[in-house]
Amino acid sequence: FDVEGRIIGQLAVLDDKPMPHEPRNMAIFQIFANRAAAELQRLQAERAAREREAQLRLLIDNAMDAIVAFDDELKVMLMNPAARRVFGYSEAEPTTCDVRDLLSGPSQTRLAGCVKQLSPPNVGQSLWIAGGLDALARDGSRFQAEATLSHYQREHRHQFTLILRDVVESLTAEQRIVALTREAH
Repeated sequence: FDVEGRIIGQLAVLDDKPMPHEPRNMAIFQIFANRAAAELQRLQAERAAREREAQLRLLIDNAMDAIVAFDDELKVMLMNPAARRVFGYSEAEPTTCDVRDLLSGPSQTRLAGCVKQLSPPNVGQSLWIAGGLDALARDGSRFQAEATLSHYQREHRHQFTLILRDVVESLTAEQRIVALTREAH
């Protein structure tokens, strides 16, 4: 039985001799049945966790926005493919930089203020960074980005997620749509 009392399987022991009906034997069967049920539930939970992880990985990897996760010491822990592309990091290259290296001077200060604003006790909160941030790629190019910052706690460590959307790219796409619409009329 599972924890809700539903039957999840059968346990049988076969022998060539009759087994006497003793309470001890039933207790041993119950112990084995409980262990088997716990193992089945563990396997199901692991499978469900792997499926959720795969779905989240697809969500993050296919996002058009740059997603950068960093710790309370401002060290980058993770960049999604969009972030790696806009900041100039290859897939194979480790991203052990400081998140401030991804921003211009005034934006570094703005981000530090936002991190401080979200620091304890504001775990689990997010904020939109008014005016956005001036992002800085490794090749020295810059782009203005809308930005949000989220704060969470994992294994007693404070961590943050910065999501950046290239404003210039959005404006260029909008202008292209307007131009194509005018051409069509």
